[in-house]
Amino acid sequence: MNEKKTQEIHYIYVVDPLIRSFLGHYFNYANSIFHAAVKAGLDFKLWANADCDPGISEELPTRFIFGKDEAPTLLGIRPPKMAGLHRPLKRLREWIKACRELDRPDGMVFVDNCVAIELLLFAIAVFLEKKVLSPVFIVMMRIYYYNPSTNRWKKETIILKLALYLLSKALKSKRIILVSDSALLASRFGRLTAMPIHTVPIPHTGIGSNESKVTSATRLRFAYLGHGDYYKGITFLAEAIHELNAAGHLDRMEFFIQCYQPRTHDARIDKALNGLRQLSSKGVEVVEEPLDVSNYNLQMMRADVLLFPYLIDRGESTSGPFAEALALSKPVIVSAQTWASQQLEKFDGGGVICQSGSSTSLAQAMMEASNNYAKLAQKAEKARPNWAAFHNADNFINTLISVTVAENDGSIQNRKTECEGPGREGRP
Repeated sequence: MNEKKTQEIHYIYVVDPLIRSFLGHYFNYANSIFHAAVKAGLDFKLWANADCDPGISEELPTRFIFGKDEAPTLLGIRPPKMAGLHRPLKRLREWIKACRELDRPDGMVFVDNCVAIELLLFAIAVFLEKKVLSPVFIVMMRIYYYNPSTNRWKKETIILKLALYLLSKALKSKRIILVSDSALLASRFGRLTAMPIHTVPIPHTGIGSNESKVTSATRLRFAYLGHGDYYKGITFLAEAIHELNAAGHLDRMEFFIQCYQPRTHDARIDKALNGLRQLSSKGVEVVEEPLDVSNYNLQMMRADVLLFPYLIDRGESTSGPFAEALALSKPVIVSAQTWASQQLEKFDGGGVICQSGSSTSLAQAMMEASNNYAKLAQKAEKARPNWAAFHNADNFINTLISVTVAENDGSIQNRKTECEGPGREGRP
């Protein structure tokens, strides 16, 4: 790392409103940044919700800036009409308080995983807070509201555009940088703002070693990991497995399907999982509970092929399990016209691309993976070094520092006074 750059940057704080537990990739993401920050000699702190798992604060230096989401009561009664009105005002006060505490200019505050309304509240707080001293705010642009299949933006985009407008106005007195972990998303967000959007690596790719993995001589192990999202293609995967069973091919395959639904259940997903349970005697294991970090890593390493049959509506978003799969030199199956298929082709990784939303195409892709596994595994191993050289936590920290220094004319002490960039074409 460039010593001249780091001498002016002494800390990185990660603000993530969505970290609540060890499940999913929120904790893994922050944990990867923490270890890389310590390695780079930077102070680290996670700013999170007061109702997140207490164990997180034992693993990471944590500051609770967001209080528990409790509706106000009147004489012990919670008025129904007020139940949802207090949340934005309460959260705005918390954001303003957080911004006022950030009076050290020699560091970076990485704002991650903000839905549109959350980003707007943050933007209002940054815009209103007039304190002279402030860090460099690095805002991750990952959650967006565009539907590729219909080529239309969703109504939440109005809130998102307002947030981006306020952030651009705040540049007169604040240092704000937009980043994305996908060039595709950076281009998509670029239609909403004239602020430049930089592409950064994905940090949580070092989950273990694949060297001890021994593939079964008779059955190839496929794995699908994640939460119950219809747009991740779980129903089409279920149909594809039934098609393989009808054709008599399950004797050469086994499946680990982990699909949990944290809130309301989708009837389509329930039906698909119930149907897969009927194939348990044929090597199909269905787990609806969330996996902790160690068990998730274990299933990732045990798998021969990872499945990502995302629908186009969901497919432009980045995928944590996909990033980890390539870092482990795992062959993958992905849907066409998605971020994952772009990355597979860009890095020439080992995998098969199927048609989005087609169970028959997915079944054919799994047969192709089964028939050509040795060649795909060799290709995946060859692609891994280039993938892991970019997508890792150390490079994530280095990239943030480089972008921060470059955006401030070589010094973190300098301020932007105007919004750079002429804007991009294709604004909605």
